[in-house]
Amino acid sequence: MLESGHYTAGNQIVILEPRRVAARQIASFLAQQLGESIGETIGLAMRGENKSSSQTIITIVTDGVMVRKIQRDPELSGIGLIIFDEFHERALQTDLALALSIDAQELNEALRLMIMSATIDLATLSTELNAPIVESKGRQFPVTIEYVGASLLPSHDEIVKAILHAANNHSSSILVFLAGVNDITKISGLLAPHLDQNTHCLQLHGRLSIAEQNKAIEPCVAGTRKIVLATNVAQTSLTIEGVDVVVDAGNEKLVYSQPKSGIEQLITQPTSIASAEQRAGRAGRLAPGFCYRLGSKENFERRRRFDVAEIERVDLAQLMLEVFLWGTTIDQLFWLTKPETPRVARACELLASLGYLKQVDSKWHLTALAKQYQKVSTDIRSFRMIQFAQDNQTTIDDTRLVPTACLLAALLEERSLAQSGDVHNSLLKLSSYQWQQLLTGANRISSRLAIKPISRGDLAEEHIGLLLCVAFPDQIAKKQLNAGS
Repeated sequence: MLESGHYTAGNQIVILEPRRVAARQIASFLAQQLGESIGETIGLAMRGENKSSSQTIITIVTDGVMVRKIQRDPELSGIGLIIFDEFHERALQTDLALALSIDAQELNEALRLMIMSATIDLATLSTELNAPIVESKGRQFPVTIEYVGASLLPSHDEIVKAILHAANNHSSSILVFLAGVNDITKISGLLAPHLDQNTHCLQLHGRLSIAEQNKAIEPCVAGTRKIVLATNVAQTSLTIEGVDVVVDAGNEKLVYSQPKSGIEQLITQPTSIASAEQRAGRAGRLAPGFCYRLGSKENFERRRRFDVAEIERVDLAQLMLEVFLWGTTIDQLFWLTKPETPRVARACELLASLGYLKQVDSKWHLTALAKQYQKVSTDIRSFRMIQFAQDNQTTIDDTRLVPTACLLAALLEERSLAQSGDVHNSLLKLSSYQWQQLLTGANRISSRLAIKPISRGDLAEEHIGLLLCVAFPDQIAKKQLNAGS
């Protein structure tokens, strides 16, 4: 497409990548193919990072950035093609970006959309969109699958045993898929005593710094190999040098919003067949590979075929606010999976409790707060908290109120920094490096508010509870004591 000459700096290609790690690696790979650095022909845009120039033709963006881009420029001027990569992940913001992009085609008739996925129900998608299917086998080497006996949700000991079995049978590097960061930390500790000096155990997940992520992806030093313990972040779009063996624990952690309480929980469950195929495919990117799947083939074949879309399992308040800001209704947009009516109703009620919506004659209307929301580019709870701090800083008579709100917003944005459910305690336990991460996020927010840079000393511990109550009014509980206690 680039070589065709049809796309230029004034008629760009935007590639949407749901995962930040993948977006960064893809931008780097494409720039290397051209013998350039990111920011020249190939650009990159994600939260807190924007590298582009007047010569940029292809920009890789994360889904949240894409939604912001569409909301700020509904015509998507200067964009000729949007590519939705890894669409099978069905991230909420990706579904929203597609819905808005299809609507934007009425304003920009030259805009083209391409949806890419190796494992999705293409027939349904093609029918729903009235779009042709283009298939390519790509460069994929054969992968041999072996099932390793284990529980439905394998124990740490069963996983370690499978990894050591793979390490003893192969001399190459190994990629291990685990459900979450806690599992990675535990398995790493259990593996350490069994590895020789030429085998390095590395981690790969979204909480790591860029340098740490790159260390897991880069080629090994000659004479050594690595065992990379990864979350789903390594499932798609990444090629890890030297890896032709995969060990798949077969489970993942997904966020589910509880219908009654509205509280979101991380639930560990078996991956879909499509997800497992993606994982196995990592072993065949560079050469014929091998994949060890924990569990039985019979249980594997009884799994659900495709992933559960986020729009079916997470809170929809953020999505609904974006729909209202777009100036339309949920029924007027395209959804491959249409949001359930009760979930939409609950989302609107939450938006009302936060002050973004008000009901007039049984219809929802945007408030002044909602119209200010897009200026800061953060989530709905954080912005409500920041706006409250701005409105009440004089009344409370503490100039640290707004900086504290920005610090809490940054902590909510980078939830990996929160070590427990006690936010105050988490802040006190942050390392110097983590504080630097937090301050970077807080100052990104403060710059949009046109306030002075924030420092560690700006944290007003006594206001943390009040600000969190403003951000989470639906999650305030009252402890009830038993009679006589």
